[in-house]
Amino acid sequence: MPRVESKNCYGCAACSLICPVNAIQMVENAEKFFVIQIDESKCINCGKCLQVCPLKFNHKNQVLTSYAGYSTDGSILKQSSSGGMFGSFAKYLFNSNTNVKVFAVKNDLGKVVYEICTDYRDLEQFYKSKYCQAFLNKAFYERLISAISNEAVCLIIGTPCVLSGIKNTLLAQKAKLTSCIFVDLVCHGVMSQSVYHTHLEECKKRWGGVVTQHYFRYKRAVTKDCPEGSHWNLYKVNNEIIIKKSDDDYYMQTYFADLAMRETCYCCQFTGTNRIGDITIGDFNNAHILCSQFDGLRSVSLVLVNTDKGQRFIDECNNNTVNLQPVDIKLLQKFNTPLTAPIKRPFQRSLFYTFYNSLGLSRTVSLLNYKYYLRKIIVAFGGKKLLLKIKALLGRSYIDIE
Repeated sequence: MPRVESKNCYGCAACSLICPVNAIQMVENAEKFFVIQIDESKCINCGKCLQVCPLKFNHKNQVLTSYAGYSTDGSILKQSSSGGMFGSFAKYLFNSNTNVKVFAVKNDLGKVVYEICTDYRDLEQFYKSKYCQAFLNKAFYERLISAISNEAVCLIIGTPCVLSGIKNTLLAQKAKLTSCIFVDLVCHGVMSQSVYHTHLEECKKRWGGVVTQHYFRYKRAVTKDCPEGSHWNLYKVNNEIIIKKSDDDYYMQTYFADLAMRETCYCCQFTGTNRIGDITIGDFNNAHILCSQFDGLRSVSLVLVNTDKGQRFIDECNNNTVNLQPVDIKLLQKFNTPLTAPIKRPFQRSLFYTFYNSLGLSRTVSLLNYKYYLRKIIVAFGGKKLLLKIKALLGRSYIDIE
């Protein structure tokens, strides 16, 4: 009987929950990604694991309408990575219903896990991008199934591969999904939590103190050299705030150079415009340049509506907690690669973990991320105009323009 395989695992943990004899566990592989491990002595070859695996079964929806917009709540907009869609959707539900459960990812300084939020005042703990894979376990699924059984309105947000596993599991458990709103993310890829832990340890040594607070994509005040919406990382060490541009942050260099993604990210079947969620959200960083209605606004999100349920929800939220304007999906695809195809696997990926295990993160990135240093040299000698000319000659795959 065919069954799931660890080499193609997305790490959603759906099969470990559905297994009737508890033969499947989630463990870390050599690269510290969460994968399945099957206990051969327990497995009865029933094939139920395949019924929930995102690789085998995924319930995709075609995009119905596409928008771009931002939160009408300034506080949510400030704390979010881009346009504040997640916080605004949750705010609308908490304001409109008494029994609401939000299932999303929380970053507790290196411990990135799927958690449940039952109070709007706790929602800010779930804001901002995480840039590494979150851990899922049976307890999460059990709490989700319990919430649905108690007729809670559930907002479930995550990467499309994980969301597919969650949805498959709920359907296999015959859960009623009428009160569930699934929101998938336009995902660039995920790195392992081990790389993030190493980064925090290296920061501790570099700055002489434990990192007690860390925000990816922190929004600074608007200045000529620091526009709102630019990529900045905020660290708090010894009660001192340290702000670094993402370009100069070793962890973010690793991420944006695609050096250490999960192998399944390079052949992801969840890219494109066939989506898992009722709604899809992501960044639209060039909105202030491309769309006149967003002139001067740098914190803008894209929103794709993929089901009738999603459309009804968006219609209720629009002009309430969010301000959304229709935008051609082809324009959104042009500036958001995962809406077209998976990221490309760089040749350095084959070397990354070998170097990383012996040299650590910062030295490994310094050796392998040649594009970053090549850009620095070109800009230093000829400015961005020269960089643009070289990019036009060689193509974006050789020198990425930030």
